[in-house]
Amino acid sequence: MSSVSVKRGMALPFGRIGAALLCALPMQPAQARAVIAACVDQSSPAAMMDERVAQAAAVSQGYGLHVEHFDGQGLGDDAYSPDNFRKLAGGLCQLVLGFPVDAQAPLLPDGLQATNPYAQTGFVLVTRDRPPPAALADLPKGTTVAVTFQTAPNLFLAAHSNLVPAVYTQDASSVDAVASGKVKAAMIWQPSVARYVESHPKAHKLFVQRIDEPHARWNLVALYAPESAAAAAVFDQGVAQLHEAGHLAFLVKPFAVDSTASSGPQPALPLSSRYELPRRNSGQLVKVANAPKAAGGKLPALYTKEQATAGLQSYALNCSFCHGAPWKAAMVRH
Repeated sequence: MSSVSVKRGMALPFGRIGAALLCALPMQPAQARAVIAACVDQSSPAAMMDERVAQAAAVSQGYGLHVEHFDGQGLGDDAYSPDNFRKLAGGLCQLVLGFPVDAQAPLLPDGLQATNPYAQTGFVLVTRDRPPPAALADLPKGTTVAVTFQTAPNLFLAAHSNLVPAVYTQDASSVDAVASGKVKAAMIWQPSVARYVESHPKAHKLFVQRIDEPHARWNLVALYAPESAAAAAVFDQGVAQLHEAGHLAFLVKPFAVDSTASSGPQPALPLSSRYELPRRNSGQLVKVANAPKAAGGKLPALYTKEQATAGLQSYALNCSFCHGAPWKAAMVRH
């Protein structure tokens, strides 16, 4: 953790409308007001959203909120490690907000548990001149699509040979390439798009479309250690009440959507629950050099779609903490 700042007596971070919303929430009788301690990643483009959801959930249950900020950006090519999350959840905070969980392959750091998702976000398709289609396959052949280095959309585009990737080093640069007309589209982390629009009010209007590419949608949860289960239950109850009152969708815009309005939370698995993969020299691995040739003398496709998906999941579990995508795609830089 490169920096920690303590925020005491936290002001509402979402203006008069949000303050009015909190005032309208039903609260428990004010007695000796207990306080929930939450950690928020200040490097996340959705940090403001995480804070306001935590604040509203706590207030709705009659609790105060104490916020600790941390920098989850990591150093160099290294992502913020699971050990750091365990230290936060087991020390400074009862809840670590904003942890992204792949909706298709839910994983958690060992020893930690997760609340129900309070928002769903992910990688979105962004265009400037007209609304984007609902799928990458529907983009015209030869369309140049901006992506950010070491993020999952690099892998999405590998399955669409009709598209031309343009790789940028920062999310803001990728979005700016669309806004300035340098490229026709971009595949970017939704909170980063929202942050860009907020900080560039004079930029060209952008259209955003959520799509159903594999591993494009991520649920946001709060991590907690087993001893903080009571605080997690309060948070879950608060989020459920915000959803029932129709407030949650407002609180998460424009960074995400209300995940409780979808098909419901999926259980998350610890990172130690790895997929069963063949061991080296086990006799189960196929040597490409000895692969049989197909009719006409051409080599068959090296990987099926199922193998490619398994490989992506294996990479997320075993390699990404050092090498980046797709894990660091969720802990995206801005």
